[in-house]
Amino acid sequence: MSSGVDNKTVTRADKKAERLARKQAQKQAKRFDPEDDGRVIANMNVDGMPWHNPLPGPDAPEDAEGNREKLSKLDKKQTFFLVMGVVGAALAVAAVFILIYFLFILFCRFVWFK
Repeated sequence: MSSGVDNKTVTRADKKAERLARKQAQKQAKRFDPEDDGRVIANMNVDGMPWHNPLPGPDAPEDAEGNREKLSKLDKKQTFFLVMGVVGAALAVAAVFILIYFLFILFCRFVWFK
């Protein structure tokens, strides 16, 4: 009778070893193969880097000359509105920073340092 209990224990241990071996085989099958498949995950073609290669398109240096020519062809009215647009955008950003600073001062005075 004691030999029957030993057989169950051995059988249980064998099953456990088989499961462990199966799991290890599955892990081996799931492992990542580092072979290059040619996909681009993150484009490292960044301005200012020594390996930068500008692609043909609107950002190419050849088109920068064309943009300068377009800007030089503006008349006085268009130039005025262009400058006012730039100044307006800068003033809007400055106003946001001034508002944040003002709100911080109010917070410090009436909440934090009270």
